[in-house]
Amino acid sequence: MNYLTYLFPVLFQINNQTDGMNKTMIMNYLHDFGYLSVTSATDNEMKAALQDYQYFIGTKPTGEINNETMDMMQRPRCGKPDEEMKRAKRYTFLGNNTWPKAELLYRFDSYPLKMRSLEVHREFKRAFDVWSKHVKIIFKNVVDTSYSDISINFRTLDGEGRSIGYALNPTHGIVILDKDEPWTKEGEGVNLFQIALHEIGHSLGLGHSSKRNSIMYPYYLGYRENAGLDIDDVKGITALYSNDKHDNRSSKGDNTELCRDPKIDTIFTAPDGFVYVLKNNKYWKFTTNFIMVDGPNLIQSRWPGLPSNIDAAFTSWNNVTIFYKGYYLWKYVLNKKVGEPKLIADGYDNVPNHIDAAFIWSGSGHLYFFRGSKYWMYNSYKHLGMRIKYIYPLPISYWYGVPNDIDAAVSIRGATYFFKGGNYYKYDDRNRRIYAGYPRSTTIEMFKCVNSNYG
Repeated sequence: MNYLTYLFPVLFQINNQTDGMNKTMIMNYLHDFGYLSVTSATDNEMKAALQDYQYFIGTKPTGEINNETMDMMQRPRCGKPDEEMKRAKRYTFLGNNTWPKAELLYRFDSYPLKMRSLEVHREFKRAFDVWSKHVKIIFKNVVDTSYSDISINFRTLDGEGRSIGYALNPTHGIVILDKDEPWTKEGEGVNLFQIALHEIGHSLGLGHSSKRNSIMYPYYLGYRENAGLDIDDVKGITALYSNDKHDNRSSKGDNTELCRDPKIDTIFTAPDGFVYVLKNNKYWKFTTNFIMVDGPNLIQSRWPGLPSNIDAAFTSWNNVTIFYKGYYLWKYVLNKKVGEPKLIADGYDNVPNHIDAAFIWSGSGHLYFFRGSKYWMYNSYKHLGMRIKYIYPLPISYWYGVPNDIDAAVSIRGATYFFKGGNYYKYDDRNRRIYAGYPRSTTIEMFKCVNSNYG
């Protein structure tokens, strides 16, 4: 469906006839928003579609074109179709998809013509904060454009009025708003906070609601002072995200083993967006803010066939997680093993066995291996393959402040975390140095160990 042709290109007079251009435009409108499966309909099909539309928008379902119906059709609205318009008057879902992550990163790729970027950031943050209270997902704005879960774009759609914007379902993560609208943070024009609330609701998986007080009602009915979520919105998002996997506000899991001995085998980010810590034959699951959400669990329960005491691991750009131990490597797509273990030497020339750490560094986008007092860099871009530069290995001292003989490392959003014994170092990828105040205690800062005997 073309989201750019939702509303009428011109306004037209209402009369008693529905044939000709008027009828064609009405049929196109009903088709674009999900009420007709074809753009050419019989009179009976047209009447049934109008009844469905009228029922959904909250007017008397006569099946006839009247002033009230035409007035609503000419109002600015969201560009997504009205799903499940025949169901009870309440919230709807965009399928059963939800975000499987406890933290979502969002970025702005472009801005509107008539509103400052700082104001746009502020209004979207307000909107994300409202939803965060009910889905228990942490939303973070990132400036680095290399990765985000949700991208926010202001583009020319159909000019001022008509279609305001739309958002894709989880986990596609795209919000598009019409840059030509008179966006505002107050009463005049189109209130950005209200529209941001609506489109974020779509990004989280909610469809349109037929309740006019709902923020998920498809039409913009004007500025609402103290706008927020209606009880219908709260019920919908609560029902959609009722699974415990989305609860990242309180620490879960048992940290006892990590507190007794904080030395870890490896740490890496997985395709599901969580951070995994492996130690001996067990793993723990954390958010990217290092909030524990699960564990300990047996490594074999998540990655069948993977041995204990892994040396290093990382997840590639194509979501393949590679584990290293001794002379061998194992590849997994999600939880499924791909092929049999292979010799490290067969995949990487000049890289030693028994490596200490492996990660893709945000500073270059390349794959790095650490062992002892040296490190190696591989070009990890897909189109260039996995090739090492001949100047390697180089001394770890080039990474200012990072110690030799590390236990593990992981790169997350512009920072790389190096682990050694009971401490970890946070490395500033942009300025290439350890942040002030590091190293810090892993037991206290990350594993949240409270017993005075720990750390």
